Amino acid sequence: MTQDMNRRKYERFDTDIPIGVEVHQWKGEGAFQGQHKLEGHLYDVSEGGLKIRTGIPLALDMFLKIHLPQDAGIPTLIGRIIRCEVLEQDYQYGCLVTGMSLLDQRHLETYMDNRRKSVK
Repeated sequence: MTQDMNRRKYERFDTDIPIGVEVHQWKGEGAFQGQHKLEGHLYDVSEGGLKIRTGIPLALDMFLKIHLPQDAGIPTLIGRIIRCEVLEQDYQYGCLVTGMSLLDQRHLETYMDNRRKSVK
């Protein structure tokens, strides 16, 4: 097990799912403002975080609303960018999952449980 795996609270699973992304900026007093809609790919997911790639540069601490195809079995996710990496042709972001409703949290947990069962 690598050091990176040891510090993770939740198990991650690789994916390759096309996504729609809404970029939001914190406007204070509990309000967000949507700024951009773009396309990308979800490359891994856990109950606590995810990794996405887009063709657009974004910044740390931006909030993203991530829309997945209905058949993906994953609810709409909200993430805060905590890590940015420039790749050859696009940008990769590590996001902390945040601000999910209890129902969406349960859907994500069910998805992760099903992935765990399929790996065993």
